[in-house]
Amino acid sequence: MREHEIPVKTEVGQREVGERRRSLPPHARTVLIAINGTQTLAELRDGFRAFADFDTIMIRLIAEGLVQARPADESAGAAVSAEVLRAKQLMTESVAAAYGLRGITLTLRLERSSSAAELAALLPDFQRALTKARGAEFAAAIVARANALLDTAALPR
Repeated sequence: MREHEIPVKTEVGQREVGERRRSLPPHARTVLIAINGTQTLAELRDGFRAFADFDTIMIRLIAEGLVQARPADESAGAAVSAEVLRAKQLMTESVAAAYGLRGITLTLRLERSSSAAELAALLPDFQRALTKARGAEFAAAIVARANALLDTAALPR
């Protein structure tokens, strides 16, 4: 996640705040609750400067699919379609479920992607990772769903 991007809770992250199903450490839970979709990563880091493990916490929240990035200024770049966001969330959550924190490198690459083309470029690595972790049939099904979302995003409106 880049400094100027805004962390936002995913649907999974919003549920976690209320349901407390994961055993998040107290600092991680505090950061998750504080994420409100208005502050950039840099602003949050400044607010939590007392937490020496802030960056590690953010990596964990992203890897577990609780938080994702949104550009700070939507007008500065092309608006991201709902299909691209769904594909990104599907891919990120799949890697997190298959690998947990061990999949952080691919998770971070997915989080940095902001277009259908960037996500499509990651599909071969994504499929290899899922095949290794969960088998070819599982990987093919998830990749097909991600492809369908990305194809829909590429259609002219």
